[in-house]
Amino acid sequence: MKLYFLLLSFITLLTFGLDKYYAIKQKSRIRETTLLLLTLIGGTFGALLGMNLFHHKILKRPFLIKFWSIVILQLLFILIAFYT
Repeated sequence: MKLYFLLLSFITLLTFGLDKYYAIKQKSRIRETTLLLLTLIGGTFGALLGMNLFHHKILKRPFLIKFWSIVILQLLFILIAFYT
């Protein structure tokens, strides 16, 4: 299970970095839904690291609302799983 989250976080980090590279080079971008899906299925730490390391999507309010909604839902899920 730890390996899953580690690999997924690494893939998510690379995906955020690649999307930032594409943005700088004005190339075809990675869809926000892909970035959010990677976050949702367990790449949260990679997404947070990628957002901060690459300064990517940190000023995009609609994206941030969706991103932090996912993080809150994940935390609620963890709390519910822990206390039941």
